[in-house]
Amino acid sequence: CAQENIHKPSAVQGHGYLLVMERATLSVTQVSANVVDLGYEINSLLGTSLMDVIGATAFDNIQTTIDIQESKPMSSFPVEFGVGEHRKTFASSFHVRGTSAFLELEPYVPVTSRGVDAGNVQVRCMSQKLLTVEGSVEGCQLLTQRVQSTTGFDRVMVYMFHPDQHGEVIAETLRPDSGVE
Repeated sequence: CAQENIHKPSAVQGHGYLLVMERATLSVTQVSANVVDLGYEINSLLGTSLMDVIGATAFDNIQTTIDIQESKPMSSFPVEFGVGEHRKTFASSFHVRGTSAFLELEPYVPVTSRGVDAGNVQVRCMSQKLLTVEGSVEGCQLLTQRVQSTTGFDRVMVYMFHPDQHGEVIAETLRPDSGVE
């Protein structure tokens, strides 16, 4: 984790993709460098309407999210992304901050033989719980608890970067019997 450039908007973990848009027009202004893995040329996406990139159905979901943004700061739904044989279905998270809108894409966990879409359901449930918290630190603490209980990791932390690029741990959950202090 120490090698990840998570403080840079265009740098994402290898399994995910990021599109940044102007909130008013939903015109793509920035993308993660790894979109080339899905058959895109970075410059071909810049300035493009998000609807042209993800299709009308997913775009309609985003429009609805923007319309109710005050009461629902994040929304998740399946999105198809990629060119030709590289096109795949992703689980998306869409949110708005200031004059920018963000579409984060991660691998979609398909329905299992028991009919349970477990990974995506957990993400949606967590997103809904986060809507009830009072502040970002409280939300981060809730997140560390959920990640720790789901993964079984001994320690889960949320690290916040400051404008000068240094940071601090703002939330942490330790497994009680881990022996970690």
